[in-house]
Amino acid sequence: MNITLKSDQAVDVRVILTFYGELYFEFHMRVDSYGPATYCVVGRSPQEVDRMQIIYDGNHFDYPALSTDGVHLDVINIYGGRDHWTQVLRDKAMAS
Repeated sequence: MNITLKSDQAVDVRVILTFYGELYFEFHMRVDSYGPATYCVVGRSPQEVDRMQIIYDGNHFDYPALSTDGVHLDVINIYGGRDHWTQVLRDKAMAS
């Protein structure tokens, strides 16, 4: 399973994955504006992720493990562009 993070500015990101069965996995990566950064978790699939937390710049988010293809997680935007949930909130605000 690949986890791809994208940002238009340099940021250090910590990702904490909790899989079903209380298995815990954590990694750190530096994401910069040169292109998306991808981290591979071998032997796991998006369906096994119970909880995903993303921590950067003092912000701590619970993030849904969305997978369009069922093999890899969808690209997560840190800075620049809108992720899925920000777009949903924007659409609701514009509709009211």
